[in-house]
Amino acid sequence: MSQLNISEAIQTGDFQSASHLLGARLTENPDDWKSWSLLGMCFRELDDLNQAQTCLRKAVELQPNSRSTLLALADSEYRLTQFVGCFETLDLILELNPLDADALVLKTQILIDLGRFDAAIGVLSPVDEDDHRKNLVRKDPHFYSFFRTAPLKGYLWPVNSSKRFRFVP
Repeated sequence: MSQLNISEAIQTGDFQSASHLLGARLTENPDDWKSWSLLGMCFRELDDLNQAQTCLRKAVELQPNSRSTLLALADSEYRLTQFVGCFETLDLILELNPLDADALVLKTQILIDLGRFDAAIGVLSPVDEDDHRKNLVRKDPHFYSFFRTAPLKGYLWPVNSSKRFRFVP
């Protein structure tokens, strides 16, 4: 089983096969945080969010400074409406980089979902003025879907049909 087979499976959207290949790889090397992270992201794509969280938490345990893994975990928590856990995970990202726009935007989305629009705008204050997501919130704080159309840096991108993200290999 090669990395190429896993990458091919992910790139073609065969997340079920990719998860089996990653599971086999983890049997051989259970401390491979990247495989745990990829497996968690595959489970997210398969809409098995609980399994995704288990894998992503294991990846964070092994490599606590992986922004993409932390962001994927936060997104899974958000999708399960586990807002407290999501805020805690986002705080870990913001400890690494207090100006991480993606973490700040997701925090903002949670506050919007909770109806706390003034707080949402305040969270975005460190975000670069050129970031169009900030301007969307200022123009219309009731615009719930701004986060879904915002491009993310890293391994995730928004899907227009739902509040979920897809894995970019």
